[in-house]
Amino acid sequence: MINLYDKLNSQTLQLHQSFLNANINPKTVVVDDDGFLPSDVLSPYKFFSRNTIEKERPLFFNEVPVPRFWEIEGSNQSAVIKDRDKIRGKIVYQKEYGNRAVASVEWLNKSGHVQFIDYYNRHGFRFAQLVMDDHQNQIITRFFDQNNDEFLVENFVTKDLILRWDNKDIFFDNRISFLSFFFEKANLSIEDIVLNSFATSFLFVYHQRETNLKCRIFWQEKIKDELPENMKVALKNIENLKILIPDKKAYDCVMDAVEASHQHKIEYIGYVYEFLKVNQYKNEALILTNSDDIPHIDSIAKENQNVTFHIASKTEMSSKLLQLDKIQNIKLYPESAEDNILNLCQKCDIYLDINKGNEIYESVRLAFAHKMLLFAYEETVHNKQFVDGNNIFKLDNYHSLSDVIGEISSNKTIFSNKLSMQLQFANSSSIESFQKRIE
Repeated sequence: MINLYDKLNSQTLQLHQSFLNANINPKTVVVDDDGFLPSDVLSPYKFFSRNTIEKERPLFFNEVPVPRFWEIEGSNQSAVIKDRDKIRGKIVYQKEYGNRAVASVEWLNKSGHVQFIDYYNRHGFRFAQLVMDDHQNQIITRFFDQNNDEFLVENFVTKDLILRWDNKDIFFDNRISFLSFFFEKANLSIEDIVLNSFATSFLFVYHQRETNLKCRIFWQEKIKDELPENMKVALKNIENLKILIPDKKAYDCVMDAVEASHQHKIEYIGYVYEFLKVNQYKNEALILTNSDDIPHIDSIAKENQNVTFHIASKTEMSSKLLQLDKIQNIKLYPESAEDNILNLCQKCDIYLDINKGNEIYESVRLAFAHKMLLFAYEETVHNKQFVDGNNIFKLDNYHSLSDVIGEISSNKTIFSNKLSMQLQFANSSSIESFQKRIE
């Protein structure tokens, strides 16, 4: 089995992790390498670059090469490159990494428009450069190996690619022919293949449909008024096909829209999550924040004296936040290291996503992984994927949130039912069910 994905975005990562959690270990290939692919994931870039560097050491923001006398100014969120008072570049961090790891640098022209983008990888060197025209259209992407030698160019105007391979320049009319060459040289078979897109990866597989092909396509998008055209094409022309839909609402919509003769090819599957603990229904609530704006937390705490509210931050806390320490059932943890955060996740069974400002430590996902019961304000929720809509409240309706916390803290049956509904909302699937539908 080969899992072929166009990009490794958050949805793809979730699907990739579901396979691993279900004890299924396919060969995984990603078409567009972002430089930070897991070590067990292959890409055309990884294969053709022939890089041998194994040490993982991303570029730190102040290590970006800049012209003499130019300066780098950065925060935990982003950084800029300045020539005196003029911004000449913007540094984008890799979200999954701490310590301001560089994902890309956007270089600006005199008009302030992006002229080209340098992409860096987990090994700390520039592996690609995207060139833009004056209208911000993509022109070409150049790819470099660890020695900064260019070996691949993709032209977005002419749609062709040129690969330097075995001391020869090989020309490809399009991405499909390039992927065919890659699969051949990497000795990869498409006889048993999993996709999660109807874009490049699907078009590549579709051109191979005359072979004895077993194809499963995960549909991770919302469905609109009608089925995507490529989904219709797949249902009509690929015999041994399953379209697996991990979201129950999307599955119901697809089943309503698909022809009856094709409904047997559509299945609901869900995701397999890895949970790091069992919820014990403890009256311990957690908030992770680098902001001191946590609306109504003082009132909620005072109205629920049987619940302890733990508030932790990566940074120092302001005097406004420190004032909360006067409330008996609020505990503060300023400048918390990652180990302290994880200890709090083990301790707490309720998570409140009610802080304004940026999310830290992907806190909602982290809380979900620790099987906490999640609540949020509509105005502050950072990741709706894991928070049951019934547990999201308007900020000015905080009394309802407070009342629910009171209910679950005094009635473990209600707590348990809400946790079950949360898992159902997040489309949690058992290993056995996931494996059966993959077969």
